[in-house]
Amino acid sequence: AVKNQLDTLSHTSNLYYTSPQADLAELLCERTGMKKVFFANSGAEANECAIKVARKYYYDKTKKSNPEIITLISSFHGRTIATLKATGQDTFHQFFDPFPNGFTYAKANDIDDVKQKINDNTAAIFFELVQGEGGVRTLDKEFVTQVASLCKEKDILLMIDEVQTGNGRSGTLYAFEQFDIVPDVITTAKGLGNGLPIGACLMGEKVSSTLTPGTHGSTFGGNPIACAGALAIIKQIDDDLLNNVKENAKIIKEAFEKKGVYHVGGDNSPYIWFKVPNNMTSWEFFDKLLLEKNVVGTPGSGFGENGEGFFRLTAFGDRDDTIEAVKRIVELL
Repeated sequence: AVKNQLDTLSHTSNLYYTSPQADLAELLCERTGMKKVFFANSGAEANECAIKVARKYYYDKTKKSNPEIITLISSFHGRTIATLKATGQDTFHQFFDPFPNGFTYAKANDIDDVKQKINDNTAAIFFELVQGEGGVRTLDKEFVTQVASLCKEKDILLMIDEVQTGNGRSGTLYAFEQFDIVPDVITTAKGLGNGLPIGACLMGEKVSSTLTPGTHGSTFGGNPIACAGALAIIKQIDDDLLNNVKENAKIIKEAFEKKGVYHVGGDNSPYIWFKVPNNMTSWEFFDKLLLEKNVVGTPGSGFGENGEGFFRLTAFGDRDDTIEAVKRIVELL
């Protein structure tokens, strides 16, 4: 799909639509229930778009310029200045001052704390359903549905960051499907392009007309090549592939449980993190696993405040490869 598009049309001005862009937007809306899509080049850019949607929606409603967005402690939303500030980890709030105002942090799975943080200036509540960089923490379904109810009651936008959990990684096309909620905004990237630079901000009915011409834009966002690749990917994420993700997660978890290895994730999570041996750092385990067992994974150090001492695997892969990789990993534990 990508090569065919490269031979046909590689780029055009963002004043024009292209078929891959339109077809991808239509398919994403059909499969999520959203109404509009803005294409970007990364997850951070998709989240920047979501932040602008929230602020513009608040301004249109109140004619005030003091919106606040509530995110969760231990969250991660990107590495631009605004998305760093949206991230609920102090370790990311240094070196790059001054950061923008307008973000408040609440405790995950604590609905009372969320209620305390809401005020008349609250424009949106923005969170990951599984905190990836925060240690593969899946939010409680009851908490998520309570937040959704609060948003509906108070006309606050419910915005879900699916940059890491989306595109089949969690066993459904998007993780929100497992929580019985209908977000106003969904952001996604990473697996959407299967290596190509693309992100997307999906907008529901409430905010489908919030971004008007001239309020947002991107030179390369939604370019024909990235969209052609993403369109081919989304078409391949069917029930068979999603069931394979669930089965792989089960295989990995059972292997760790049999060995007595502490692990988290695996249920509606795109990753499973496990504790590395106490005499190693995450990077030392990475080196040993790669050099001795020819297995590549992701060391937890560098992924925020809760990552050191852990190692990350994904259940999104070939069944036989998953079984062999887990076998080799367990041999080192």
